[in-house]
Amino acid sequence: RVNLDAPGNPGVVHGIDAVLLPSFATHNIVQVATAAGAFNTLLAQATKFPAIVSILTGTAGYTLFAPNDVAFTKLETNFPKAFATILANNTILETILKAHVVAGVKTVEQITSGEKVDALSMDELTLTKAGDVVTVNGLTVATGDVLANNGVIHVLEDVIDSAMFPVSALNEPDATMAPSTSPSAAPSPAVTSAPTDMPTAAPTSDAFRMVNVVELIGLAGAIAGMLML
Repeated sequence: RVNLDAPGNPGVVHGIDAVLLPSFATHNIVQVATAAGAFNTLLAQATKFPAIVSILTGTAGYTLFAPNDVAFTKLETNFPKAFATILANNTILETILKAHVVAGVKTVEQITSGEKVDALSMDELTLTKAGDVVTVNGLTVATGDVLANNGVIHVLEDVIDSAMFPVSALNEPDATMAPSTSPSAAPSPAVTSAPTDMPTAAPTSDAFRMVNVVELIGLAGAIAGMLML
């Protein structure tokens, strides 16, 4: 230790035998998210899938658009059936989690407004930027550039909708578990209400009676033609 607290030099310098590093330099994405304390639901669900954990704790660079606990609370409140379906079905859950992960590191500075990136779920995400305000599929990033030693976290207060399993569809009473055939189609950025019932055209009893009359006329004509032969 070198003490420079001498007259005319208001300060103290302490010599150390190591380089001090910011915490993110020694913590991966999962560790940074855990320390933040705001991603309990996301982390609890991600641990069900070793492949996702391996990606977020590995050495390759990734960008995580991380929905915080507020995001999942909003999803459960607004779409209770969809929320329950997502948590109960690992195929759907894994797809939605992967929709928030992009290969490569994208800091706010590196994002170009209007660019499109592919999530690990094969969903295409559209990024926009106005100043320091970033959106992904129309959802605003609440906090950007939370750094880790293997990537970056951008905090969301909404869950990204996957085109393969749209939340609006999962919230329907007769929702099925089959994925959409168009995983790369742009998903709805945010769903506020379930779609209204589509009108149907049902034939009336008079319509069926009319069909019977037409059939009888045709039959009578055919018989008459046979008698004339």
